[in-house]
Amino acid sequence: MDPLTTFSHVHCLALCAGLVTLITVVSLLRLALVAGSLIWHRQISQTLISILTGILGVGGGLLLLHVLSWWVVGVVMVPTYILPGVVGLYWGFAWGCDQAKQA
Repeated sequence: MDPLTTFSHVHCLALCAGLVTLITVVSLLRLALVAGSLIWHRQISQTLISILTGILGVGGGLLLLHVLSWWVVGVVMVPTYILPGVVGLYWGFAWGCDQAKQA
C-alpha cells in the first residue's frame, strides 16, 4: 500500500476529528462574517474571506481524499457516506455565502 494511504488508515480518527472540526469552524466563521456584513452593512475583507475559502477547500479536499482511500480498499460504512455529505454541505454554505454577498 501507498505510504499516504497507510498514514490515512493508521491515523483515521485523528484525521476525521481534526478535519471535520477545522471545516466546521471555518464554515461557521465565514458564515458569521458574511451574515454580519449583510446585517450591519459593513465591508468585510476580501482577503480574509479568500483565506477562509482556501482553508475550507483544502480541508474538505483532504477529507474527501481520506474517505476515498477507504473506498479504494473496500471499506463501505456509514461514516464513509456521511463525511462526503458534510464536506458538500459546508462547500454549499460557502457557495451560498458568495451568492448572498453578490446579491
